[in-house]
Order: sequence, then C-alpha cells, then structure tokens
Amino acid sequence: MKNLDMTGDTPESAVPYTLIMRAEPLFNIGPVDLLDVVHLELKLDGQIIYSGRVRGDEDVNMILTPLQLGIYKPGDQKVLDIKLTVGTDWELTYEESVAEFKWIFYAWRETPPDAPQTGIAEYAVIGLIGGTVLMWLVLILKKKKKQDEEQAVLEQ
Repeated sequence: MKNLDMTGDTPESAVPYTLIMRAEPLFNIGPVDLLDVVHLELKLDGQIIYSGRVRGDEDVNMILTPLQLGIYKPGDQKVLDIKLTVGTDWELTYEESVAEFKWIFYAWRETPPDAPQTGIAEYAVIGLIGGTVLMWLVLILKKKKKQDEEQAVLEQ
C-alpha cells in the first residue's frame, strides 16, 4: 500500500510540516516582572522574525496567537537563534525576582484529501525549551546581583 500526498503521486514522507511556536508563562515572583523587562529577539536563519517581550507584544502575542515558523519538508534544517536581553530601564532591587515560562513548538502535516485518515494531521509536540530560558534568566539575575554586591562593597 502506497501513502500519497495531496497530488496523489508523492510518498507521505514528502508531505511538508507546518511549524508554530507558542509561549506559556508559568509564574513570576519578586518585585521585577521579568516577563516584561526581558527583551527577546528570534532569528530564523539570520532573519529577525520576532523582537519584543518574552511572552509577546500587542502585535504578536505568543500566548494567544502562536508565532508562525514556516513550512518544512522532512529533512529541512533551519537555525533558530534566541537572544535574551534584560532591560536597563527598571529600578534596581536587592530582592530576587524569578520568572518561568515555556515555549511550546507544534508541527503538523496536512492530510491528503484522497488519503484515509491515518494520523497524518495529528499534532506532534517537537519540544519544550522553557527550562533553558529559565536557566538564562536565573544566570542573568545572579550576575546582576553579584555586580550590585561588588559595587556596594566598592562604595563602602
């Protein structure tokens, strides 16, 4: 039995995937809302596809509307660069702030109209990278706290 795509003459393995990304804030603790002050820049193969707050902005709210990452044939490879920057326009505090969120990636293939429903259109979760993002946020905060402590010692 041969699996066909939408044209009826290509194997199922050649049917492309649509890939999207969504943000899900889990919690924010402390005086600084890190989900608001951390700037996120996403580059897909060197081209900026998003620049704004970690969870999204008014134009691209990744909580409500997933970010479109494109359509990929099986075997295609792209590089997604992630740059997180803590803003300088927030008030310094000696209290720790922690935020955790996760990014959820979804991929699916369209079911060929002539093919029987065999699970081709099921959503496949590709990965979660929230832990990595949390690690970066904690490292940034620890570095800032260390710099503040060193500055306080120098001022004494």
